[in-house]
Amino acid sequence: MRAFVTLLLLLSISSATLAQTGTGDSIKYYKRQLAGYEQRILDSLNKTDSGLYYARRLHHLKSHSWSYSAYSLFTELAGADFSTLNAADAKDGFPPINGPISRIGIGMSHKGYNGIVIDWNIVVAGINRTTKANGEKIQTNFSNFFGLEFGYAVINRSRFDVYPYTGLSVRSDQLSFSESATVNNNYNSIASIIVNNPSTSATSTTVGYEAGLGIDWVLYYNKKNQGGTMLFAKFGTDGRFGNEDYKISSIDYNSGIKYGAWIAALGFKFFSR
Repeated sequence: MRAFVTLLLLLSISSATLAQTGTGDSIKYYKRQLAGYEQRILDSLNKTDSGLYYARRLHHLKSHSWSYSAYSLFTELAGADFSTLNAADAKDGFPPINGPISRIGIGMSHKGYNGIVIDWNIVVAGINRTTKANGEKIQTNFSNFFGLEFGYAVINRSRFDVYPYTGLSVRSDQLSFSESATVNNNYNSIASIIVNNPSTSATSTTVGYEAGLGIDWVLYYNKKNQGGTMLFAKFGTDGRFGNEDYKISSIDYNSGIKYGAWIAALGFKFFSR
């Protein structure tokens, strides 16, 4: 009896599943049919005299538009004053670190018809500067995240722009010291494998500010899809609010490093009108 009831239940579930599967297939079918029907109507409208006229006028006007939206990829050099840090490091036998800092960035940009330029720098990542002595090393760099810059094109053309800008970002400065750990070959457990490892790292995060002058120049323009490639450059400053202090264990360490007194960026914007 129990087997009979179980069989009936399975048959019932199977029938319901098949019915629902059939309904789902039908919904997908009619969605495809409706999408095809709407596309045929749209195609027929676009091929009318009015549709062709509006498309030509829109294409012509966009080719002369001063507006664009773009993805950006760029490299940057940033000024770095390590004199205070170098003086302290020299007492421990380290050679000096020299600037500038190299950085790589990605972002997005938009320029409106009114000449307002918005640059969103998603990340501008610094490449470590390093000094070494006796198997030990000190590394330092700084990066910016989610920088939002606003500018206004004082020279505003479809192929060439010049715009002063200002903005804010999340500023992250990194400082680290490392050396090879001393290993205890007569260890008892994981707790006694490493005898001594004074390596440490710290990050100082705060609000950063940017200001300067940007230049856009169209290198390539595709008339068909109304997109292309711009070469762009920026010259300005990239500072932070407050000193560059690091929390290392219970110590507030002021490195004395001064980043971003000047920056020079060069890159590409891949744009569309």
